[in-house]
Amino acid sequence: MKITVQIKQLGKKHPLLDNELIELKTLTSPTTVRDFIQAVVTQQVEVYNRQQTTTDDDGKAKSVQVDYLPLLIDTGKISFGERYHDQKADLADAIDVALQAFEDGLYTIFKSDDQLDDLSQTIQIQEEENFSFIRLTFLAGSYW
Repeated sequence: MKITVQIKQLGKKHPLLDNELIELKTLTSPTTVRDFIQAVVTQQVEVYNRQQTTTDDDGKAKSVQVDYLPLLIDTGKISFGERYHDQKADLADAIDVALQAFEDGLYTIFKSDDQLDDLSQTIQIQEEENFSFIRLTFLAGSYW
């Protein structure tokens, strides 16, 4: 089943990930929010673990080229989409973290315009349906 995913963060103008079509091989409809999160995390961990690390001819991690910095400074995060280490993501840990973060309210999910707010909630998913993951930001400051 293919879905369209968008990742946003409150307070940011542009999405972190905008309308990316991903295929969830293990997901069937109807499903629960818990199973949906597990399927998305499984797909993303597989993509991450397939990425090659960036090394030079000696097998050492490549250094970042300085001429890319002015192009990336506007994003607020210097990231080149490359991996500089060989460590693979652990699927079980990634799923546990994602489910706990959802329960703790660190992010929310919208299916089209409907908010998904319970892991046991049953949802119908249609081919290429839109889902938005929104990372929530907490206010910082004192109580006085």
